Amino acid sequence: MKTTLLYLFILVSSTITAQTISGVVLDAQQNPLPGTNVYIENTFTGASSDAEGKFSFQFSDTGTFNLMAEFIGFEIYTQEIHLTGKNITLQITLKEKFNQLKAVVITAGTYGSGKSETAVVMSS
Repeated sequence: MKTTLLYLFILVSSTITAQTISGVVLDAQQNPLPGTNVYIENTFTGASSDAEGKFSFQFSDTGTFNLMAEFIGFEIYTQEIHLTGKNITLQITLKEKFNQLKAVVITAGTYGSGKSETAVVMSS
C-alpha cells in the first residue's frame, strides 16, 4: 500500500510540473514551415513542426530558457522564455537568410579524358 501511494505521489508531482510548449512556425508571408526544428537550447527536448507548421512538446523544468527554431534557408530564431509550469503557446516567424555569392566556379569536361575547362563568374 505504501509503495502504491509513493508511486502515485511521484506520478502526480511529475505531471504537475510538466508543461506543454506548443505553437506554429511561419515565414514572413505567414506560410507554415513544416519540418522546422524547435527545441530548448542545450537540452534534448524539442519537436519538428508538422505539415501545418505546428509543434508541441513537453518540458518539465521551470526557469528561464532559450527556445530555438531552425529551418534551412532561414535565420536561426532564438527567444527567451520563462517557464513556470503553465502551458505556453507561441507563434514563431522565421526570416529568410540571404547569402551573397562572390564567385561561382564552373568546371566542365569529359570524364576520363583529362581535359576540362574552368570558368569563374564574379558577381558585383
